[in-house]
Amino acid sequence: MRTAWVLAGIWLGCCWPAMSQQPAAADSSLGMQHFEYALSRIHQLDTAIVYFQKALPLLSASGQWETYTNALNALHYCYFEQDDFVQAEHYALAALRAARRQPDSLSMAYAYALNNLGTVCSLKGDHYGAVAYFRQAMQLQQALPGQEDGLADACSNLGLMLMRTGDFGQALTYVQQALRLKKSSLPKGEADPLLARTYRILAEIYQGLGRPAASDTCLHRIDELLADVAGNNIRRLRHEQYLADYYLENGRLEQATAALNRLETLQSPGQPFRPEAVAQLRGEIALEYGAFGQAQALFRRALRLQRARGNFGRPGLLANLYDLLARASAGLDQQDSCLHYFDLALHTLGASTNFLKAGDFIYPRQSLRVLLHKGEVLQKWGLYQAMLHNSQLASLAVQQLRQEYRGEYSKTLLAELAAPIYEQGIAAAWQLYATTPDPYLLETAFVFSEQSKAILLLESLLNAQAGLSLPASLRHELYALEASLDFYRRKDFEARQAGTHESERAAWEQEVFSLHLRHDSLLRVLETTYPAYYQQKYAREFSGPAALQDLLEADQLLLSYFHTPAYLYLFAVGRDSSSFYRLETGPGYDRKMRRFLQLLSQPPAQPEQADSMLWLAGHFYRKLIPPAAAAYPRLTLIPHGLLGYLPFEALLQGDEASWAGLKYQQLPWLVKRHACSYAYSATLYATARTPARGQGFAHKWLGMAPAYSAAQMSRLGGGSEGLASRSDSSYLPFAQEEVQSLKALLGGHALLKQQASEQAFRQEAGRYAILHLATHATIADRNPLYNQLFFSPEGSKAENDGLLETHELYRMHIPADLVVLSACQTGTGTLQLGEGIISLSRGFRMAGSSSLLVSLWDVPDEPTAALMKAFYQELIQGQPKDMALQRAHLAYLARQQESVYAHPRFWAGFVPLGNMEPLTYLGKSSLRYVWIAGGLLLLVLLVLLARKGAARFFLRA
Repeated sequence: MRTAWVLAGIWLGCCWPAMSQQPAAADSSLGMQHFEYALSRIHQLDTAIVYFQKALPLLSASGQWETYTNALNALHYCYFEQDDFVQAEHYALAALRAARRQPDSLSMAYAYALNNLGTVCSLKGDHYGAVAYFRQAMQLQQALPGQEDGLADACSNLGLMLMRTGDFGQALTYVQQALRLKKSSLPKGEADPLLARTYRILAEIYQGLGRPAASDTCLHRIDELLADVAGNNIRRLRHEQYLADYYLENGRLEQATAALNRLETLQSPGQPFRPEAVAQLRGEIALEYGAFGQAQALFRRALRLQRARGNFGRPGLLANLYDLLARASAGLDQQDSCLHYFDLALHTLGASTNFLKAGDFIYPRQSLRVLLHKGEVLQKWGLYQAMLHNSQLASLAVQQLRQEYRGEYSKTLLAELAAPIYEQGIAAAWQLYATTPDPYLLETAFVFSEQSKAILLLESLLNAQAGLSLPASLRHELYALEASLDFYRRKDFEARQAGTHESERAAWEQEVFSLHLRHDSLLRVLETTYPAYYQQKYAREFSGPAALQDLLEADQLLLSYFHTPAYLYLFAVGRDSSSFYRLETGPGYDRKMRRFLQLLSQPPAQPEQADSMLWLAGHFYRKLIPPAAAAYPRLTLIPHGLLGYLPFEALLQGDEASWAGLKYQQLPWLVKRHACSYAYSATLYATARTPARGQGFAHKWLGMAPAYSAAQMSRLGGGSEGLASRSDSSYLPFAQEEVQSLKALLGGHALLKQQASEQAFRQEAGRYAILHLATHATIADRNPLYNQLFFSPEGSKAENDGLLETHELYRMHIPADLVVLSACQTGTGTLQLGEGIISLSRGFRMAGSSSLLVSLWDVPDEPTAALMKAFYQELIQGQPKDMALQRAHLAYLARQQESVYAHPRFWAGFVPLGNMEPLTYLGKSSLRYVWIAGGLLLLVLLVLLARKGAARFFLRA
């Protein structure tokens, strides 16, 4: 990143008037003459260097520290543009030392020196050092009046470095702010060519965020900005190089080649532009085409050119070249050469030792990339022991990055990047386990699978627990900042969805940026000042089979799945044994699973659809359920990938011949043999295994069945996020009956229609052991944090608009023993690679609820009401939650006279999550009500008998 010329231009424009007002003593006058002459020849680098160096001793001797510091910064710029980064760093450090002598009067030069040092660190590959320098420069320039352009560059540089470390979410915040500041401060505004660099960084961030359309828009904008710039201008050349890199990253090889051809046409004759970078890019194109020999030759040429330019102080660049050479050698089946180059790449990055731990990586993200490529090659050659060790090393780099990243987007992207690492680790462990069934290999593979399941939810829970160790005032300040950030991010999201022009969104974006800075600064202070908070926040320990066995009942089997493109791995853990399976998914696995899920959630329109659903139910039973499961009445299921949408209860035992002529209610559904429960991960399952806390609550049961506004109903009717509802009315008739019926059964409190407001839920939710919400819900596919649960609206404020979103639940405290979400699709949502399904139910788990009953699709009102009543009746009898639901399912099927209502669409949609321990206090509570009712009845009878006896007495008299 060679950007100091932009900063130099800004600095020259700001400082020129001050320079012409220096003292006129002999030495100072001559020093100023040399300095001003050098400035006038700033683009003739050799000449400028000579005169800046002549000026330095004269300016120092006369005590002109401001001009002296500016001369040092200018020398940094000159050497930087000549790619002499050693000298560039030397003069940047010298400028920093000079500026520190008078920090008040030289604050602008100080900020400029910090920026320069950040730039040098970035080129050396020290992205974290660069982030620290750029953050200091930004904070300093924020306090200086009239420095919008310098602040913009600091934000832009900071965003670029955060992007280099992979923290794309935070990077986007800073670069968007830089773009706003640039547009308002540059002479030509939105048409200024100096915006090209900011758009280029923004394009790369959007690319990292998986938003190629937004990235292409930025590149088109750069083309417009540079349309009138001279052909061999450095900005045009850099842009073509970036285009080649961008197209290559996206597999658009012809466009990448065209960009390189344009670059070579535009460059000055006899003065090739970055020939080492061009050779590397052409080698990468050859690598993608499978021309491994040509690629290897080009990479070696790039390496020689790097050596000639003295760039061996830039480990990131060199490691990338070694990595490419290793991959080219692998394509040529040159095993020794390939592994040698991988070792060189890791050694260059300081990641070659066998004794690294999380926190020891100097360049964790680039190390992770090299380790991923090395793992692919080791798998190709069947070197499974080395492959397993490679995966363990890579997982440590992932753990370090998880601690360093702050943005939610960045952590989500990291989960996607890390998923192949865990796939490699499990594949290697299986190959070794198949030969020697060592429990260590099973344990290792299981922990790999855990690191790719609901890791963000686990981190959020740890973060919430760590917050309790903070002083109350700081905890409230942190939560208030996070709530404000959520609010303004939501406003910005809605504005973007509505197509609002960016000028109208500026206020929201500026508020988000300001709050983000305050939040980031507060987190850094908390993590530094309160060690207990930091330790609890990052204290991740993943549960393995050995630890889980102590938590399982004798009749319980835990089945944990891990899906890869080639295989489905299954871990079966019982109290006394553990097993490790590799299941053949067969061709078209994803397509068949999606079709099965579709057929389950809707009644068949044609007989062939019913036949297809039954065939798939049997097919997936044979694929997913091991024979050993037959001995266990209770199954705890930890799905992965598409399995997160599947109610296993609706799988079918046996084969088609055994089902012939049977009605739906007669079929051997899995639910007839097993009670099923679900968990996001084994680690989260272990954390949820706590005794029911009913006695610690003010009340036992709260039911809510709201009414809805016209605006809410329009959201349910198929808007931009439109999803179906349980009915089309402004309230759910059977939901009202459902809640009233359950209140009569359980006691407690019921809030109906307008009483069931969002404000009432916020006030009451934390006071009840059991929450029952019979309401509508919608799923926001574009941003699952905005999934919504509907309540009766009471106002326009966000906290009481009747729309409770997933991210709002994250800030609440709802430590319920059971939350029943008797609403549509509360257990489903967007599937994110490496994380799982982002649903409303996760929000309640994050808020502290230990178990939930959620729906996977829109279940009709009447069957839902009947199922819920039967479920609670079983809970009253002291059944564990999974067995209570199983018995409710069986009772429902037994009552159905018409086969169509025994279709899984009507009963299999509800699944239990989390802690399945029985709610023993429900039985005691209900028994108490029975005794009270019985006592009252006995009293009434005695009164009646007494009156009857008295009447007989008077008659006899």
